[in-house]
Amino acid sequence: MSLNKKSARFKINVMKKNVQIMLVVASMMFLSVNVFAETKEWKTEVLDNGKTTIQWSISKDDYGMPVIEYVATSTAKVGIQQLISVLKDAEKHKVFNDDKDSKTLKALSGNEWIIYYYHAAPWPLTDSETVAKMVFAEDAVKKVASFKVNVDPNIKHPRKKNVNRMAVLDVTYTFKDVGNGNVDITIASKSVAPIKVPGWIISGMFPDMPADTINGIVKLANTNSTVF
Repeated sequence: MSLNKKSARFKINVMKKNVQIMLVVASMMFLSVNVFAETKEWKTEVLDNGKTTIQWSISKDDYGMPVIEYVATSTAKVGIQQLISVLKDAEKHKVFNDDKDSKTLKALSGNEWIIYYYHAAPWPLTDSETVAKMVFAEDAVKKVASFKVNVDPNIKHPRKKNVNRMAVLDVTYTFKDVGNGNVDITIASKSVAPIKVPGWIISGMFPDMPADTINGIVKLANTNSTVF
């Protein structure tokens, strides 16, 4: 190969590296933008002809990480035992949470489990995973059931490489049988994103995301024939 060709190829390689560096820097600047409220502000939206109400707040913690909170309520024509059946099956969680994977890692008792979620994030964000404890409680007299999913820092589980681990997740699913085949459904959630996500991405999830979660649970329950 001639010196001229070697020199040209060297210049091309240098240009490629410079472009890659510029893209990385641009991505870091893009991800570092914070457009969350300094103080907590709640928004409310009513969907499905008044059947579903979504309240949500997007703020940031002391480290500038996004804090996402919402309360979603709805009433659906569904059996409470079918709803319980869906929530007990951690593999079904990936359907209504839109995750890549969800599963039970360990059953601690008949009402407590260690569960795992894997979320595939859109480029240029990094995928994340969650290891949490799920606790089930039921009051047969009041016809109320609940599932609490919380990240427990004492739970040890190998972390996947190049994947963020959720440190804060607190979700409660509550089902109340109100008669005539109807069940009141409430989801109260608080989470802290493991990375600094652009505000427009998180804001774009509301109010539809919580409503879709409820609808997904109900759809699974109405097509689920097995009751635990």
